[in-house]
Amino acid sequence: MDNNNVNAHSNQNANPNVNPSQYAPINNGKLAPKPKKPLYKKWWFWVIIGVVLLMFIAAASGGNTKEETSVSNPTEEQTIETKAAEKPKKEKTKFTVGETASNDGVKYKFKEAVVSHGQDFSQPAKGKEFVICVFKVTNKSEDKINVNAFDFKAYCDDNAVEDEITDGNLDLVEKYGSISVNDLEPGKKKTGCLTYEVPKGWKKLEINTKIDAGLFNSKDVKFVVKNK
Repeated sequence: MDNNNVNAHSNQNANPNVNPSQYAPINNGKLAPKPKKPLYKKWWFWVIIGVVLLMFIAAASGGNTKEETSVSNPTEEQTIETKAAEKPKKEKTKFTVGETASNDGVKYKFKEAVVSHGQDFSQPAKGKEFVICVFKVTNKSEDKINVNAFDFKAYCDDNAVEDEITDGNLDLVEKYGSISVNDLEPGKKKTGCLTYEVPKGWKKLEINTKIDAGLFNSKDVKFVVKNK
């Protein structure tokens, strides 16, 4: 028996409380290397795992925030489209020859406007001429309506002019008659003339009126004639 083994054996016998397994085996006089710890038992391994998880969670949270922001804050183009859709369309109230103004089934069609220099005993004053405006009124509402010539207010180049009631001697007036005062039952219609005496060389004739379609239901409209 060599000296090293003798010493180890004698030390074990000298201390009976010592567990022989506490001593590393001897390989050619040297201590055998200790076994390596598995990677998952290294403290720095779990630190790296924790850092990677935190980065992944942060990236996921950032993506959700960006998406929510884009939804809650629409682009300028979307905002313009929304405003355009919400803005109500302005109702037309100005009409010219050939056009029709209407209100709940009651229609006023501006059929024509004719300049007349007089005929037979119907002559305009010196320096003036007649403008004959023809309207066709149709009542397709459920109520009787009243069409009154006095409800038409005319202005020639911003100056008020009155309707000239003529019973004849002007071809269009003889053909259609004057609007005068007419009650129209539902489903009925009436064509009549409004005749205005205006200065020669006039520029624009405006005729303002209300289209009544029953109680508390009227619409203000304007008919315009321009002198070419």
